[in-house]
Amino acid sequence: MDHQLATNELAAYHVANSTKVLKPSIVSYKSTTSDHYPIFSNFNFGSAAQSGSVKVTAPNGGETLNAGQTFNITWTSSNVSQVNITYTLDGTVWRSVASGLTASTGRYAWTVPSESSTLVRVRVADAARADVADVSDGAFTLTRPVPQVFINEYLAQPFNGSSGTPDYDQQFVEIYNSGTTSVDLSGWMIHDAKSYSGLEAARHTFVSGTVLPARKAYVVYSGFSAVPVGAQYATYANNNGYGLRFDRGVNQGGAGDIVYLVRPDGTVQDSHSYQSASVPVDSGYSFNRSPDLSPTGTWVQGYSLFYYSSTPGKKANNTAF
Repeated sequence: MDHQLATNELAAYHVANSTKVLKPSIVSYKSTTSDHYPIFSNFNFGSAAQSGSVKVTAPNGGETLNAGQTFNITWTSSNVSQVNITYTLDGTVWRSVASGLTASTGRYAWTVPSESSTLVRVRVADAARADVADVSDGAFTLTRPVPQVFINEYLAQPFNGSSGTPDYDQQFVEIYNSGTTSVDLSGWMIHDAKSYSGLEAARHTFVSGTVLPARKAYVVYSGFSAVPVGAQYATYANNNGYGLRFDRGVNQGGAGDIVYLVRPDGTVQDSHSYQSASVPVDSGYSFNRSPDLSPTGTWVQGYSLFYYSSTPGKKANNTAF
């Protein structure tokens, strides 16, 4: 092998200056054995005992926390100076709670974010050693009031275009305002799983002055060509022409994806995942809330409601808002 890759956690145990290239005494090594020399490194895993420990004591599974309340995240630690705290809604993406806290205090007053999930966990980690960490033993729940603005419909996998391949400009996310007052969407974002993790920029950021009236929907398409002429509450993804970039549906060979609606402060307003192999994703057919326009509705394929493949900018029965 001509390279060695080590995770941040493994790198902490690497013995300095121990990596070396071996050059075996083999005649015509390149043509008879390999075109790369082997590389060896030493790691001292015995150092883990001196590195310290962290243990999360709360929340540790089963709790229900309400948006806006103050909850004490607690932990115990040994041989650790400072800790960082993060949390996850889905076990995949971790968000910062606080950094550089004095470990010996063992407590942090967390203002619970306005998010909703039953799969939440907290992680407390040594600020100097990410591998010295602990996570809530079980999942806990975050609750909040029913949101006024939410994802009502989205298309992950479009029909094939004239070229015989999917016309990805047609991907869309429909945001609906179920309230009685207008909502300023300035700075709100649409993410997929990759961009939400921070690896890439948001798929779309609503520009300043974007206002969604009560009982209206706003549609963000992946590309310019899909935006209906004259549409008042529609635009296309403003991420330098890369579009929404949702992964293909699981029955087309892709891994699926997660669609997020995120507020300017980084908290999740709404989301839906189609990563599970049990979720069918058919080309050209959208996911839709059931009942339509309900923030608490379950997710179904849109055609199961009124037989339409998708209805961006319209109700599921294909009538105007």
